[in-house]
Amino acid sequence: MDNPKKRYSIGEMSVVTGVSISTLRYYDKEKILTPAVRNEKSGYRYYSAKQLDLLHCIKFLQSFGFTLEDIRTFLDNHDYDWMEKTMEDNVVKLKKEIEDLQKQVKSIEALVQRMRQGRLMQNELDDRRDGHPIEITTLKKTWVLSTRKRSKLDADVFFLDRCMELQRLRNENNLFTAGPYIAVFHDGYEKQFNKQEGDLEVCVPVFKEEGQQCRYLREFGGELAVGTVHVGSYRTMRKTYDYLVDWINNHGYEIIGPSYEYYYMDVSTESDEAEFITKIYFPVK
Repeated sequence: MDNPKKRYSIGEMSVVTGVSISTLRYYDKEKILTPAVRNEKSGYRYYSAKQLDLLHCIKFLQSFGFTLEDIRTFLDNHDYDWMEKTMEDNVVKLKKEIEDLQKQVKSIEALVQRMRQGRLMQNELDDRRDGHPIEITTLKKTWVLSTRKRSKLDADVFFLDRCMELQRLRNENNLFTAGPYIAVFHDGYEKQFNKQEGDLEVCVPVFKEEGQQCRYLREFGGELAVGTVHVGSYRTMRKTYDYLVDWINNHGYEIIGPSYEYYYMDVSTESDEAEFITKIYFPVK
């Protein structure tokens, strides 16, 4: 209940309510809560006891996601139908934020798993004395965000411009990364070692919601493939390719499509190119 004889300086108001002086000054500046009492002699302004209730209302509404502009609207109109609708909208917004945070957690977990896999590959390769490890597998099906266009291919330079483009598309479509970047050399992997232009598709696996539409999304994988691991600079990867192609030809398999490069450790996670880890696959029959 209001006590017309009681008044509070800004410091007293801060102590009583726990709201900082700087916040109270901001509320005053924004005309949300302006001191109601002025001492005519000193010119000092004071808050009335009734304004304690008003400040409680402001903090209460803020705790439910109301912006200061929302609060101003409510204090001006006391429209409870509008208040209820705004709360319902805030619930929808918060649920969406929770969903996005859950996707972000999954994306971070996928990155941690990818880095662990990369280090495991490196350790296994260090322990071998008979060349590169060969893997024969059916590539896991996944949704990828993908762009395909002709680009200058250069094994000395990672195609960061294409990866940045995918990052932009991922953000625009509210998608989250689920695996390493993938490159598909549709008209031959050799072009990257000759610094030629080539038909390059760059992909990044993503978590796709059911029914989500985006013209840059496509399913990737599902085919039988033979692969091996390359550790180090991309410019030295030609020897790894030659090893893999020879192994495929000597073991009764036939290459039926372009090569895929999976970048488990690249410039996004490792600054030393000697530590880059790339997995190379060819689809086979």
